[in-house]
Amino acid sequence: MSPSPNKKRPRALTEIRGSIDSLDDRILELLNERAEAVLEAGAWKQARGRAVFDPGRETRIIERLLERNRGPLDAAALEALYRGLIAGFRAFEERVNDGPVGERGVESGADGPEPGKGSPPLRTLAVVGCGLMGGSFAKAASRSLAGKYRLFVHDTRFTEAGAVVGPGLRTCDLSAVLAADLILLAMPVNAIVEFLRAHGKSIKAGAVVFDFGSTKRVICKTAETHCRDGVAFIGGHPLCGKESAGFENSDAELFRGTAFLLTPTSLSDDGSVALVSEAMAAVGARVLAVEAGAHDKHLAFASHLPQMVATALCLSAAEGWKDGGWADRRSSPPFPPSLLEMTRLGKSSGRVWSDIVASNADHLSRAIEWMKEHLSALQRGLDRGEIDDLFAAARAVRISIEKPAVSKNEESPNDHNHEKQSHGRSVA
Repeated sequence: MSPSPNKKRPRALTEIRGSIDSLDDRILELLNERAEAVLEAGAWKQARGRAVFDPGRETRIIERLLERNRGPLDAAALEALYRGLIAGFRAFEERVNDGPVGERGVESGADGPEPGKGSPPLRTLAVVGCGLMGGSFAKAASRSLAGKYRLFVHDTRFTEAGAVVGPGLRTCDLSAVLAADLILLAMPVNAIVEFLRAHGKSIKAGAVVFDFGSTKRVICKTAETHCRDGVAFIGGHPLCGKESAGFENSDAELFRGTAFLLTPTSLSDDGSVALVSEAMAAVGARVLAVEAGAHDKHLAFASHLPQMVATALCLSAAEGWKDGGWADRRSSPPFPPSLLEMTRLGKSSGRVWSDIVASNADHLSRAIEWMKEHLSALQRGLDRGEIDDLFAAARAVRISIEKPAVSKNEESPNDHNHEKQSHGRSVA
């Protein structure tokens, strides 16, 4: 019987490798054609005084390809390949142009374009609070927004204004922050609130301000009350992070492929929302808009309750080994992976979390009550020997969490609390 005409015959390894070599030859030819087109596009923009690098273009390219993709490459593999490809072309263009794209004749971190170059003045972007999150944004922005903004960071740990703390990153004083065009407040919730109360009236009219606070109602309300007329404020919350804090642990790739929840306020408009969305898209995040109250209600059970449960579980484990007759963890038998996974968030900082839970106590208290009710139901089930239905219901919920009902362009590979783990990032 002859093989079906629609079924590929098995091929020898040498034949498969020959096909791969042939494909590589075609890809190489196409890559060089793309390089020529990239240089042509850059020359066209420079001749017209436009920034060479367009941070939104990368996102649009990838979104278009994800829509067209029919496999077998999955979305994550395709996105990773193309982000690397685009970064490679950007580095190639910088070498050809002898400088960062969009800043020909301007050193990274300089005060502005050289006179006579025909480029419009760069706007200023100031990051206030340069720990893990603010530092990561600043580093990412120095790569992806350098053609559009002069970048500055302001933090008490950097005492000398004008100091270089990274490629394209200089420190600035408070007066420079208040005069910036785009301002990011990347501090704990209470510190953001205090900054807005103290300086909201001093921020220049026309500035756009956004934040990285883990709860939104109190921050957005404070901004609406204390910011001067003409200042646009948009709340924000990046759903990413890792276990090591501080600028020294910041990572320019931290936001890549993660979700950024954006909460407009009465001080924001379409233009300011678009500006913040563009900035976050440029550092690799997927931007989703949500109302501040809905944000806090969702985070109460999706992030804050898991933290409370992990903390309580750590304390309960300590009681358990005492009850078992062991003096401490070192004298007890080994722990199974389940306890290690469930207590990962037990390492979180109480100083950081005290701000978060205090600003969302109403929703979190309700979530804790739900947890108590379900624990009581499980305890009653133990007494009756009937827990199958509860486990089945929980299993269905877990499956729905693993496969969220969002489009592929909105999916994030991350879970949702402070610390990084081996299978992804997590956030507050």
